[in-house]
Amino acid sequence: MESSGEEHSHQTVVRQLPDEVGVRRKEWWSHFKFWRRFYFSVGTLGAAVSAIAAINVFDSSPYLAAVASICFAILGFTHPERNYLQYVRAWRILDVACKRYQYEHQFTMERLLDAVEQGERLISEFEYTPEGRQETKSPPTDKPSA
Repeated sequence: MESSGEEHSHQTVVRQLPDEVGVRRKEWWSHFKFWRRFYFSVGTLGAAVSAIAAINVFDSSPYLAAVASICFAILGFTHPERNYLQYVRAWRILDVACKRYQYEHQFTMERLLDAVEQGERLISEFEYTPEGRQETKSPPTDKPSA
């Protein structure tokens, strides 16, 4: 049986991502994983050592308390929970844009690069002022409102 009209191919052509975008996506994923592991590892170690020091089972309780304090100080200074959230938010935006770029041919290179830019703004949301204070920066809107 012949079909009338134009035959439609259901074969999907996958566009190749630009290398720089693919590398950026992998790096953001790696940074997310690193900061998440760091956060939970140092936090768990600090909590466990603190609990052991508190029950005073060993003669080394003061040393364990010092280790716990150092763990929590590291968490306070490095803000790994903020870092991993910023990277995973950026990665999610870029990952979706990459998939859309690869499979939706109307999804343009400009939109893909906009996703990279948006991700970079998410990662750098918190910046330090010259005085050393931390402030949240609202991402600038370059797009004219419709």
